[in-house]
Order: sequence, then C-alpha cells, then structure tokens
Amino acid sequence: MGRLEAIELCNFKSYKGVQRVDFGKSSSFTSIIGPNGSGKSNMMDAISFVLGIRAKQLRSSQLKDLIYRGRIMTQNEEEQATQSSDPDAAYIKAIYRRDDKSMLELKRTISLSGSDYYINDRSVSFNEYSSILAQENILIKAKNFLVFQGDVEAVASQSPQDLCKLIEKISGSAEYAVEYERLKRQEHEVANASMAILQQKKAYNAEIKQFKQQKDDVDSYNRKLREQADLARTLLLWELYHLEQSARAKEDEVRRINSMLAERTEIVSSNQNDLEAARAEFANAVKNCQKVERTMRKKEKEIEECNMSLVPLKKKQKLTKSNFDAYSRRMHQIESEKETQLKEIASLQRNLRVTEKAMEEFEKKIEEKKRSQLNISDSDLREYDLLLAQFNNQTSAQQSQIQHVLRRKRTAQDSVSSLQQRKDQLNKQAESIKSALDTITNKHAQLSEMTTVENDKLVSLKRHLESVVNQGIERSNKDRELNEKLQQVLLQLAEYNADLRETEQEKRNQEIMKKLKHSIPGVKGFVHQLCAPKQRRYASAVATVLGRNTNAIVVDTFQTGTQCLEFLKANKMSVMTFIPLDTISVRPIERSLRNVLSEARLAIDCVEYDPSAETAIQYVCADTMICDDLEVAKSLRWKHNINVKAVTLDGSVINKANLMTGGFSGERAVAKWEDSKVRGLKLMKDQLMDELQALSSKAHEFEDSEDKARSEISSCEIRLKSLRDKLSEYTVSQKSRQDELNFVTRQLEELEPQLQSSSQSLQELEDEHDTIEDSLTNARTSVFGGFCSRLGIEDIRTFGDNQSKFAAEASRKRLEFTTNSSRIKKQIEHFESLLQETERRKSVIDSNLKREEASSEQFKSDLNALSEKVAQLEQEKQNLENKLKERIETRDKLKLEEQKQHELLKDSVNTQREAETDLSNAHGEVDSLYSGRLNILRTCKLEMTELPLLEGSLDNIPLNAVEAPSGPGQDLDGDVAMGEEGSSSDKGYGIVINYGELNDELRENSDESVKEELENKIRTLREETELMVINSRAPEKLAKSTDHFNDASREFDDLKKQAKEARDKFNAIKRKRYDRFEAAFSKVSEEIQTIYRELTKSQAAPLGGTAQLSLENEDEPYLGGIRYHAMPPMKRFCDIELLSGGEKTMAALALLFAIHAYQKAPFFVLDEVDAALDNANIASIARYINSNCGDDLQFIVISLKNGLFEKSESLVGIYRNQDENSSRALTLDLGKYAR
Repeated sequence: MGRLEAIELCNFKSYKGVQRVDFGKSSSFTSIIGPNGSGKSNMMDAISFVLGIRAKQLRSSQLKDLIYRGRIMTQNEEEQATQSSDPDAAYIKAIYRRDDKSMLELKRTISLSGSDYYINDRSVSFNEYSSILAQENILIKAKNFLVFQGDVEAVASQSPQDLCKLIEKISGSAEYAVEYERLKRQEHEVANASMAILQQKKAYNAEIKQFKQQKDDVDSYNRKLREQADLARTLLLWELYHLEQSARAKEDEVRRINSMLAERTEIVSSNQNDLEAARAEFANAVKNCQKVERTMRKKEKEIEECNMSLVPLKKKQKLTKSNFDAYSRRMHQIESEKETQLKEIASLQRNLRVTEKAMEEFEKKIEEKKRSQLNISDSDLREYDLLLAQFNNQTSAQQSQIQHVLRRKRTAQDSVSSLQQRKDQLNKQAESIKSALDTITNKHAQLSEMTTVENDKLVSLKRHLESVVNQGIERSNKDRELNEKLQQVLLQLAEYNADLRETEQEKRNQEIMKKLKHSIPGVKGFVHQLCAPKQRRYASAVATVLGRNTNAIVVDTFQTGTQCLEFLKANKMSVMTFIPLDTISVRPIERSLRNVLSEARLAIDCVEYDPSAETAIQYVCADTMICDDLEVAKSLRWKHNINVKAVTLDGSVINKANLMTGGFSGERAVAKWEDSKVRGLKLMKDQLMDELQALSSKAHEFEDSEDKARSEISSCEIRLKSLRDKLSEYTVSQKSRQDELNFVTRQLEELEPQLQSSSQSLQELEDEHDTIEDSLTNARTSVFGGFCSRLGIEDIRTFGDNQSKFAAEASRKRLEFTTNSSRIKKQIEHFESLLQETERRKSVIDSNLKREEASSEQFKSDLNALSEKVAQLEQEKQNLENKLKERIETRDKLKLEEQKQHELLKDSVNTQREAETDLSNAHGEVDSLYSGRLNILRTCKLEMTELPLLEGSLDNIPLNAVEAPSGPGQDLDGDVAMGEEGSSSDKGYGIVINYGELNDELRENSDESVKEELENKIRTLREETELMVINSRAPEKLAKSTDHFNDASREFDDLKKQAKEARDKFNAIKRKRYDRFEAAFSKVSEEIQTIYRELTKSQAAPLGGTAQLSLENEDEPYLGGIRYHAMPPMKRFCDIELLSGGEKTMAALALLFAIHAYQKAPFFVLDEVDAALDNANIASIARYINSNCGDDLQFIVISLKNGLFEKSESLVGIYRNQDENSSRALTLDLGKYAR
C-alpha cells in the first residue's frame, strides 16, 4: 500500500505562507499534537481538503474562508485585520508514495474564483482526480480514509437505516440503486397491468355468459315487437288510407268552393275598384270644394282687408275735407278782412284827397275874405304893421317860444289823439282775438277729451287683443297637447294592431254577447273574457290551452244555455258553444303534478279568472301543463311518463296521444285579453279627436276675433292719430292766438304810459303857452297902447285877432287840414300793414288749402282704387260662390255614388265571406284530415315505424312544427293542420304510401270496430312486452364483450412476456446489488467481532467483548436496516444507546475499523477520536493501532491524550506563532528514542 509522506500548506486557514509537514518515510503511526487553538483541526481539514472533501464539510461555508486571514490581537482583545497583506489564494499539496515507490503529488488550489485540482502539477478535473484516488483505494464519497472530530459519536448513535446506507456506500451497491428502483417500478407496473387485464378477462367472461341469456330474451321480445309493429303498421295504413280517401273527397268540394269563391272574388275586386274609383272621385270633389272654400276665404279676407283699409282712408279723407273746409272758411274770413281793409284804405285815400282839395279852396276863400272885411286905412295898417313889427321885434323871443310851444302842443295833441286811436284799435283787436281764442280753447278741450276717450278705447282694445291672442296660444298649446296624446294613443293602438285585430266576426260576437246578456240573465261571458294569463309570457300558451273554447260562452245553468241557443236560432245568429256551470264535471287535479318539474306548471295556475267561473276554467284547462320549451315538454311526457297534455310557451303541443304539433302563434287569441285596453285607447282616441274637432271649429272664431280686434285697433289708431293731428293744429293755433293776444296786450301796456305821458306833456305845454301868452299881452299893451287910443281900439289883441282872424282861422283850418291829413295818412299806413299781415295769413292758408286739396285728391284716388279692387274681389267671390255651389252639387252626387258602390261592395263581400266560410270549413276538414295523416307520419318517424312508401321519405317530416297556417284547421287541442291545396303527396311532404299490404276487407271497411280490434291485439302484445325485462343491447354488448375478451387475452399474453423480461432484468440488478452489499456486510461483520474483541480485552476480561451486525431484511438487506449490537466485557446485552460514552466510542471505533478493513485506504486519519475515552480505552486504541499499522496501513491521529500519542512512532507538534499570528508545525521521530 502507498503512504502519505508529507503535506505542504500554503496560506491555508491558520497556516501562513508555505509550510511543509513530513509524516516520516518509515513511520506508520503519526500523532499530531498541540494545544487547543493551535491549528490541529486545521491540519485535519488540510488533509481532507487536498483529498477532495468539500469545503462545507470543513467547517467553512465558502472556499474563500479557507484562505489565510491574519489576525493580530490588540490589548483590548479585539481583532483587527491586517492591511492589504492578506493573501487571496492558497493551496494544499500532498506527497503520496505509491506501492511501486513512485511519487504522486496531489495538489488542490483555492482562489477567489474557485478551486482547481492538480496531479503532478497537471491540472485535472475532479472526476479524474477522484478516479486516480480511487485507484489507490482512497474513496472520497465513502470517506474511508478519515474520521472527523465528532464522527465517532455520530456513528455510534446512527440509525439502522443510516448504517445500511453507510455499508452501501462502502460496498458500492448504491451505484445500482437508481437502476434497481427503475426496474423494480417497471416490474410492478407490468405486474399490475397484467393483473388488471386478468381481472378484465374474468369480468368479460362473466358478461358473455350474462349477455347470452339476455340475447335470448331480446330475441323473444323482438318477435313480439315485430308482431306488434306489423299490427301497428296495418292500423296505421288503415287509418292513413281512409284519411286520404276522405281528404280527396273533401278536396273535390274545396275545388268546387274555390271556383265559386274565385267568381265572387272577382266581383268583390270589381266592386272594390268601382268603390275606389268612386272614393277617388269623391275625394277629388271634396278637395276641389275645399280648394274653392280656401280660395273664397282668401278672397273674403282680402275684401275684409280692403274694407279695413278703406276705413282709415275715408276717415283721413273726411278729416282732410274738414280741414279744407276750415281753411276755406278761414280764407273767406281773411278775404272779407282784406276787402274791408282795402275799402278802408280807399275811403281814407278819398278822404285825404277831399281834405287836400278843401284846404286849397279854404286858402282861396281866406284871401278873398281878408280883403273884404278890413275897414282901416292903409296908413293905419302900415302903422299897425310898424307897431306890429316893433312888437314882434320886442317879443320875437316870446313869439318864437310860443310858436315853438304851439308846435309842440299840436304835436302832443296829434300824439295823444293817435295813441288814443291806437288804444281803441288794440282794444277792439284784443276783444276779437279773445273771442277767437275762446273758440279755439273750447275746441281744443273737446279734442283733448275725444283723444282721451279714444286712447282709453285703444288701450281697452289692445287688452282685448292680448286676451284673444293668449286664448289663441292656450288653444294652440291645448291643440298641441291633445295631438301629442293622440299620437301616443295611436302608437299604442298601432302596437296592439287594434284596427286589424277587431274583425267583423269578433264584432258580431260582441254584439251577440251584448244581446244575450241584455235578454237572458245568467250569461257570464266568453271564456277569454273571464280569464287572462298571469304573465304576458304565458299568453300564447294559455291561448293554445283554451283552443276553440276561447269563444265559448259560460252560463250558469244548462237551462240558460238552452235559452241562449233558442235565442240565437230565433234571431238567425251564428252558432256558439256554451259551457253550463251546473252540469259540467271536472276531474280533480293531482297535486303531485305541481312538483314534477320546475320548468313545467299547471295551466290552471298560470291564469287569473273570475271566481264565479272557476269550474268552467278548470274544465277548459283540465290537467294541461305549460312548459318553458319543447325539450321540457318531451322530458315531461316521455322521460317522466306523465300522461298530460303539454303545451310550450310558443304554442307547441304534445297531446295525450303522443302527437306533437307546432301549435300556432296565438296572436289573435292573445289579443283578446288586450281588447279591454284597446277599447279604452279607442275611447280615448275618440275623445281626443272630438276635443281637437271642437278646438278646430273654434279656430276660425279666434281668428275672426283677433282680426276684428286688430281692425278695430287699426281704426282706433287712425282716429286717434287724426285727433292728435287736429289737437296739435289747435294747440299751434291756440298758441298763435295766445301769442297774438299777448302781443296786443303788451302793446296796450306799452301804449298806456305813452298816452299818459303825451297827455301830461300836452297839459304842460298848455300851461307854458298861457304863461308866454300873458307876457305877450303885457308887451302888446305897451306897444299898441297909443295906437289903440287913437283909433279907439279897445283891445289891440282883438284888433290883432280881427286882423289876424283870417290868418288864425286860416292857420286853424290849415292845422285842422294838416291834422286830418296826417291822421288819414297814419290810418292808411296802419291799414296797409294790416293788409300785409292779412296777405301773409292768406298765403299760409292758401298753402294749407293746396296741401289739403292734394291730400284729398290722393285719398280720393286711393279710395277709388280700393273701391274698384273691393268690387272686383266681390265679383270674384260671387264667381267662387257659384263655382262652389256647382262643386258641392257634384260632391253630393259623388257621395251618393260612393255610398251606392259601398253597399254593392258590402253585399259582394258578405257573399264572398260566406263562400270563404264554406271554404274555410272545407279547408278545416281537409286540413284536419291531413293533420291527422301528418301526425301519424310524425309518430311513425318518432317511433321509427317503417311504412311501405312509393315516393318520399319520413326524414322530410319535421318533428317540432308543422309548416301550415293557423286558422280554421285548428283542432280541439290547439293542433295546426295543413291548409294548402294539392295532392296527398303535396300535403304529406312528397310522401306516397303503398297500400298493397291492406286487403280488400280493410280497404272497404272504415268502421271504428276494425280500429278497436287491431288496437286490442296491439294492446295485448304491448302488455306482454311491458312485463318482459330485457336488455335491448344484449346482442351488441355480447359481441363487444367477446371482442373485449379476445383483446384482453392477447394483451395479457403480451404483458406476461413483458413481465418476464422486466423480472429477469430486475433480478439481475438485484443480484448485483445484493452481492456487493453482502460482500461488504460479510467482511465488516467478520472483522467487527475480531476488532471489538481486541479493543475491549483486558486483564480482567481477556476474551474482550462481543459485537455483531444483524440484517433487518435478509432478502434485500439494502432496503432494510443493519442493527449493530455491542456487548462490552462482563455486561449484559443491551442496545448501544444504553452504553456509556466510552463504550459507545469503542463500539463505534470497532465499526469504523471494520468498515475500513473492507475498503482499506493506504492511510487512516483520525481526529480526536479519544476525546471521550478513559486511559484504559486509550491504551486499547493505542495497542490496536500499533498492532495494525505497518507497511499496509498508515495511521495519522490527532490526539490530546498522551496515553495515545506517546505510543506513536512520530509526532507532529502544532503551535501558534503569535508574532505572525500563524500556526506552525514541528516533527519528531520517536523511533530514535527507546520505549
């Protein structure tokens, strides 16, 4: 055997740097010693690591934990990592010498990336590495070369199963475990399959015996069924034959009625065309009348509008005429004033000429008179003239002054006279203006009052118009609301199709019911009126349940029904069906029917009905059940075998005779329950239409009222405008007169102070004149005193006056003439100014007259045009009235013609309906016959009954529905028969039956006794077959069972071969595994006895103890466990768990040494296996090692006990270098020293 000579560590765990430990070239027992913590176990880990043990088994979780990490202990006993001097790689190298003296260097490196294996410095894989070690009998998986610290206790306390696994690893039998399990599983699977097939064979064999007996029963059953089928087919052929014969006879009658109906239909069509033509002509006539009426209304409206337009024009013309007349009167007045003013001017001018002429004549007379009246001499006159000159010289200033005063006085007198005259004229003018102003004011007040009244009337008319408009809006809103309601009602009626629903027959039925209820007490009503479906979805089904009883009449007694029949006959009314409540009998309904299926319920439970008619409703509904669909109905009838009539929600029926029909839509029957609602809707429709008609009739009244109100408002506004215009004119005129009056008043006010001032000035001048005159008198006396004395003139003034009398008179006259002339001129100027004012006023009035005249002419022209238009419109209206009268006569004639055509159509339709009724009845009979034929054919298809057919196939027959119209062909159960014309093949989906099997007797005899005889025979055979319990599929199952038995036999033979092959393979691998395990177990079992005895013998017990291994499973020991029993010397037998620690250790070491003896490694490394041993046991271990170590076996023991390591041949001392914080090793060859 080889030996481990040395091991080299580089930075492994606590070993820093490269350190080599030699185990001696000749030493077979080496002890590794050292204090705790020095690195002894790390040396064990290094040996284990280099020999392929995984890092996790070396007290490290990762490979990098095996690399040296220096630690320097501080004074505070805290570890501090050295700096970056720590290595990042390590390796272990083992120097192994083979038997042939060749050297084998085993090296395993550690880096941060992983671990690598080298042999003689050549990198190899782990498999190659472990293979080379295995060649040296170093088994890594079995770990036969080392015992870790604590493994001894684990071995001592392991279970039998664990020990068995350990032996399997050592023996190598574990290599066959996977294949062993696979082949074992395969063998079991094949064996189980074979057993299952064998059981199937037995079961099939039993089935074959059973089915053979059942087949015989089936054959007997089939013979009777064939007889029954033959009889049933004969019965079916007999029924079909006579149904077809009856149907052909009825079809001949149908063709005859059809021919007659075609003729009557043509008549109806012709009458309808005539009626439509008459209606069209009448409608056209009505439209023409309406068109003329609309045109007339338009004309009337135009005439009314023209008349309304005439009113304001006439009023404006009247107002214009009134204004024109007023202006004309004013013009005449102004003309009169002008004429008067012209006359005044002419008169004044004449007076002025007369005054001037009189003044000329006066001057002439003065000169003549002056010469004739003076008697003094000329010398006296000259003296007088000289004195007068003297006087004048002396008093020139006074005379000049007095002349000046006189002039001023005359001027003042003229001024006072003129002012007084002006004042008189102004007063007269003011009185005239006041009179005119009073007249204008009164007229203005009247116009104001009239305007107020007219304005109030306009407000009242506008309020009335607003009221009329609001009423019109309310009427429109109500009309719209009524139309919306009518639309909703019409939509609902359209939904219910009410106009189509209420046929003539139903109307007649309703009339009959009214008359019966009115004439005969005890009549309850129609069945459909006395009941109704609880939910709408039941409507079609309930209608189908009621069938022809829908229109049956319920009466209280049989006697009442008889009276009703007599009443119908007496009044020649339609035939009706009656249900008397006192005589009908109702079978009680089984309560269990209510709980058969949740999708099916009794018909009586699906309707609401009048309690007084409960018996009649029960009689009509009976035990009929309503199902959700056809599948539920089929399940109810044929799966649960409930003998009731089944009706689906869509009207399909399966009756008690197992005949299935498609039913009918039930729309007309369903509609009967909605008739009350429809009648209510119709009543509401009529009410709404009446209200709309009433509103429509009042529409013209509202329009006329509104037009009248608007016309009155227009007229009132025109009058009001005219009044306001007049009022405005009078206001202007009043203001003008008032301004004139104010102006005259202001002139009077201004004239009065002037008059007073002039009067006062005149008085002052007169006073001044008197003063000057006194001064002149004194001067005159002084000058003319001598002259007067001489001539005996008493008063020179008188003389002077006499001398100047003529001059004074002349002066006075001249002054008078001058004053008159001045006055007349001023008067002429005044009247000329008045004339100018009059001319101005005349010009204004003249322009107003022309304007009013032009307006009058325009209004006259407009009135003439409107009058002509009104006359034309009136003529057109008259023409339209004549035209309307003619068209109304035409319309009335066409109306009579339409009524005549309607009566003709009604008669022809009644005749047609009679023919249709006859045809419908005939069709109903034909359809009933063909429906019976079709039901028989469907039954044949459902029951797979073969019929001798010449043409067609039963596959053409539908199962769920019959393609035929609903109507008169409906039978008592609500079934629908075919209603189309044609041959029997057409009626029966192209099926022509061969009746050759029917003998002449059956063909000729259609009596029901034939049917009863055949049915009795069929019933007898059915009862016999019903008593038989058979398996109709027995022959088929027999054949299948036979085939299955043969297949199972063949499969069983194949599985037997497979089982043998699997068993042979399994036994072969089992033998291999057993041989390997047995070899190891035998060897270990032999060796353990010797080893344990050697380990435990002593002077007190020279024979030592005993130890043995026992198998729990002798046949396949690797499947069970291995029990290890050790009995130390001088102790009773007991389980190893009850031994002391040392005893357990010795027993475990004995087992380990025994196992090692089977697969001997060249060396055996033990780590502190003596930890739990006393000195005697340690001595025994040392003795055993010394006796077994040698060239074939090398022991390397890590020990703390000197009783062991002192017996070794060499020592390896491990210590701790504190300076480097690293483990170090020293070696010592003890062979050099004496023992």
